[in-house]
Amino acid sequence: MKVLSSLAIAAAFAASSVAAFDAKFYGINYDFRTHRWGGCKDSNTIDKDFNILKNVTNNVRIYGTDFECAKSVIEAAGKKGLKVWLGLWSEVGTDKVLDTFSLQNQALKDLVSRTNLINNDNILGIQVSSEALYRY
Repeated sequence: MKVLSSLAIAAAFAASSVAAFDAKFYGINYDFRTHRWGGCKDSNTIDKDFNILKNVTNNVRIYGTDFECAKSVIEAAGKKGLKVWLGLWSEVGTDKVLDTFSLQNQALKDLVSRTNLINNDNILGIQVSSEALYRY
């Protein structure tokens, strides 16, 4: 629901004239999932989202780096002239909660070694466990 409301706000800004809104946000958090804990948006949906977002920002941040999802986001961002701030999601592991940091870290390594997508021209930076830091 947060994604839809964020995109609705961005769409409203994009629909307004440039004269009425002549500044851009430094960046916007982007959720590439179709629902709370899974499923990547397809590339067409990401492209449509970025068509809207490019009117209000030049940078997007993602909180997780699942290989296929992050790859789709980085590719779409490149086509739209956006830069990406990558995130490596982490949890404090318990018997009920899986810490996905090692999977996220491996996905980042795979993005570096298997694609040419990670470079200074399109990646602003990488945050690690940003959400876990304030929760625990």
